[in-house]
Amino acid sequence: ANVTVECIADVPVADPLLITDEADNCTANPVVAFVSDVSDGNTCPETITRTYSITDDCGNVTTVTQTITVDDITPPTGTAPANVTVECIADVPVADPLLITDEADNCTANPVVAFVSDVSDGNTCPETITRTYSITDDCGNSINVTQTITVDDITPPTGTAPANVTVECIADVPVADPLLITDEADNCTANPAVAFVSDVSDGNTCPETITRTYSITDDCGNVTTVTQTITVDDITPPTGTAPANVTVECITDVPVADPLLITDEADNCTANPVVAFVSDVSDGNTCPETITRTYSITDDCGNVTTVTQTITVDDITPPSGTAPSDTLVMCSGDIPAADPALIVDEADNCSLAPTVTHFGDVSDGLVCPTTITRTYRITDDCGNFVDVAQIITVNDTIPPTGTAPSDTTYECSADVPAMTTGQITDEADNCSVPGVSLVTNSSDGNTCPETITRTWRIADFCGNETFVTQIITVDDITPPTGTAPANVTVECIADVPVADPLLITDEADNCTANPAVAFVSDVSDGNTCPETITRTYSITDDCGNSINVTQTITVDDITPPTGTAPANVTVECIADVPVADPLLITDEADNCTANPVVAFVSDVSDGNTCPETITRTYSITDDCGNF
Repeated sequence: ANVTVECIADVPVADPLLITDEADNCTANPVVAFVSDVSDGNTCPETITRTYSITDDCGNVTTVTQTITVDDITPPTGTAPANVTVECIADVPVADPLLITDEADNCTANPVVAFVSDVSDGNTCPETITRTYSITDDCGNSINVTQTITVDDITPPTGTAPANVTVECIADVPVADPLLITDEADNCTANPAVAFVSDVSDGNTCPETITRTYSITDDCGNVTTVTQTITVDDITPPTGTAPANVTVECITDVPVADPLLITDEADNCTANPVVAFVSDVSDGNTCPETITRTYSITDDCGNVTTVTQTITVDDITPPSGTAPSDTLVMCSGDIPAADPALIVDEADNCSLAPTVTHFGDVSDGLVCPTTITRTYRITDDCGNFVDVAQIITVNDTIPPTGTAPSDTTYECSADVPAMTTGQITDEADNCSVPGVSLVTNSSDGNTCPETITRTWRIADFCGNETFVTQIITVDDITPPTGTAPANVTVECIADVPVADPLLITDEADNCTANPAVAFVSDVSDGNTCPETITRTYSITDDCGNSINVTQTITVDDITPPTGTAPANVTVECIADVPVADPLLITDEADNCTANPVVAFVSDVSDGNTCPETITRTYSITDDCGNF
């Protein structure tokens, strides 16, 4: 049957077997053969005439033809470039068929991609451009694919506000002027529009801040606002002259402050600056005392000028008064505290209450008795003064007190603390802190016990003195310490080590540096295997205090003796077996026993014959039964 395919590659291979009804009047199986494929030379469609021959045995031939039509009607495929968005028309990319990279066709290896058109929707901000590409195969089958390009300027323009300015007065504020912005620019618009928007005051004064806003707008209506700060601030203070300086005798003569005394106040901006009294400040001195009187002159912005007038107060008349009565006391601590209130008749020509102060106490440098001259000073408010004196006599005749440390006993001479003045802790005196000194620190020369007598002297500042005594007994009653040598175990009595006091290495005593160590005795428990020997050492200090320590020595032979059996022998007859003889073992020996005992134990046959093996056993036993 005739067939139609899309691509030349789809044309089926010639196959004589596709003719299935070949027949002949004489030949049972006439031969079918492929003859040729003949194209009409056209494309889209192309017609191929395929011829087969059918031949019988006599060479008679019939030809039959099949028509194969090759006609590609399937359009190619491909994907448009991805949609893009740009800000400016100048940013629209040039059409480029190479951006389509997946063009394909069922028959054509490389279908042709071509730019067709750009079509705008006629709008702006945004404007949409539809870009069309065609994809065509070798048979003219074609498709169009479209890419959307959006042109939309969303970037606001730029520009810099005029520089901030500060003026003194509101009348000095410059008029708004968009031409002051000279660097306006935009990514798409060549000349963005600059306009004045507003002046907004913060409502304050001195300073007042005015925020001036300008707008910069591009062709797509993107707007940037920039601001200029204009500060209105009067910083020039007013002027004026203080009243003339004055001098008076007393503080009560100082004139009352009066702002009306300043008559030339003026200001660069304010018509009538305000004059006010600020303060009177004294220099703290007297005779003279200087009072600085300050007036302020203030304009409407709070700028202030201060002017000062000097008022001098100078009192030169000293006050008067009488010292307290002279007095006698025992101790320096009894000296009454200075008390200016004891002067009750102080007076001054100007000061209502002249000041009385303790000016100083001066001693004559002597002791027992000491004479102190106490001076009080009476001072008026201008520093004029008079000094008055009181005589105080100090004389102490009472000795000090104190207690010696309690009598005590120590074990060792090294424990006896050094004698110090600090061991008297309750020394006391009616007047002074008494001094403590060492008088005697003597021993009776004995030992175990030794008696030490200590005496201290307690003396006050005036030489009054007391003596106190302490008895110290030194008597060691504590025995020394030490550890016996470690217990040991040996096998033979000959192995018992010789007693050695040097084996005790930790002997110690609370007082004696090297207590004496001595061997006392070895005592056996009378047993054997094992035998226990108790070894005793004594440790004695210099005062005869002593302890005994013991070491246990165990004598226990656990090592069996040794010896060699008689040589193995072979005999022919049972009657030839030699009699057991312990004397055949001649090398018996032991670590402790001089002559271990050898004895016949048994003959044991293996029960066989020809050969029969007899195992003969001897025992070797030491004195502790080890065998």
